[in-house]
Amino acid sequence: MSCELLTGATGFLGSHLLQDALASGCDVAVLVRRGRSGSAQSRVEGLLEQFGAAGATPLAQPSIIEGDLHKPDLGLDRASRAWIAEHCDRVVHCAASITFRAREGEPYRSNVDGTRFLLELCRESDIRDFHLVSTAYVCGAREGLVMEDDLECGQEFSNDYERSKFVSEFLVRQAAFLDRWTVYRPSVIVGDSTTGSASTNDGLYAFLSVAGLMAGETAERVFARLGMAAEERLNLVPVDWVSAAIRRLVDRPGDESTTYHLTHPSPVRAGALLEAARHLRAEAPRVPDRVLDELLAVYRPYMKHHCDFDVTHTARDTPGLPCPLIEGEVLERLVGFVAKRGFGVTRQADGRSELALNVVGDGGHALDLSSPAAATEIGSEEVRDARVSAQCTAETLDRLLSREITIEQAVYGGLLALEGEPSGMEHATHLLEAYLAEPRTTTLSTVGAPA
Repeated sequence: MSCELLTGATGFLGSHLLQDALASGCDVAVLVRRGRSGSAQSRVEGLLEQFGAAGATPLAQPSIIEGDLHKPDLGLDRASRAWIAEHCDRVVHCAASITFRAREGEPYRSNVDGTRFLLELCRESDIRDFHLVSTAYVCGAREGLVMEDDLECGQEFSNDYERSKFVSEFLVRQAAFLDRWTVYRPSVIVGDSTTGSASTNDGLYAFLSVAGLMAGETAERVFARLGMAAEERLNLVPVDWVSAAIRRLVDRPGDESTTYHLTHPSPVRAGALLEAARHLRAEAPRVPDRVLDELLAVYRPYMKHHCDFDVTHTARDTPGLPCPLIEGEVLERLVGFVAKRGFGVTRQADGRSELALNVVGDGGHALDLSSPAAATEIGSEEVRDARVSAQCTAETLDRLLSREITIEQAVYGGLLALEGEPSGMEHATHLLEAYLAEPRTTTLSTVGAPA
């Protein structure tokens, strides 16, 4: 029986693709790298448990292959490569870095080198059917109608993510050994249209979270800072629809190479989103203006994207599968998910510590960061008494220490909660930056230990 090799199965869209593939009875192998939280096997088993908890009953179990897109040969041994060559006849490449500003090799290391290494594996394994999840925004800053077959049009890119996905598409199109390639270009992917849930902090969630941070400001000031007008529109697509569309298109008959825009014909008004976001919380936490400005600079291009996406191929090949409208109850569910995740509760307090960092979960720590280079363990009572406290999971702290994400990205994404006196936020942020800048081994057993 033929098998499909899927990358990115532990990600936001990838996990939906895996669940849909298993539910359809497809024989799937997943290429997953070892994470800080465990082996590829344990990461995938955790996903399967989540599927079961959500009421899903997959008809099959995936084969799990531990590998790394950052390495030549994907870090696979000879036996794993031989297994793939024997069993797999197509690849669905969903793994990607969404780093917008190039840092430490990303997003090019994942999106360009990873695609190149995966294509080389396909060539060696005689896999001739390749499916790439790209982005609608390979069009860059173009305006007007963008056709599905367009790629190289002299466009200027808004960020490194767009440019890296453009190059990855180019590599796939130039792979002469493929009998068929397929490129999927979703716009901004949001949560499930039925439940509102999402495991990402980007796209719509950036807009909603930043708008939530500006609660209390006038709509005019919010839009001025966003650099857009209330009538401008954002192209959002629910993750469940994107996954269902890709599942249907992966299984389509024929050998024609095709690009599909998975975009919404009725983009959402920015004003409607802002109005929904203003109900996120009664009192927003205070963060420095420079933090908000950094966040807005990253996402502003998507808030002022003046183009229309042609969907001729998608409409032709996915009949009876319209994209759900993001309005009314659907929008309320999406906003409600952000509200539940939240940023923590702002409170007034006097205390001994300028900044306390509370790392929750396995291997948790509570640290006094008043002197970052000499961070010391403190108790929960001292955290509560701190002038400002920061709270995150151990995984988020590892990502911050390894520079995978910035403080700004962690704050707006709800991964890092800042709580305490508004007057202390600016200084507390500087203390946290200084702590993260200290050289140290980024393992949980040494978190807080000076270099």
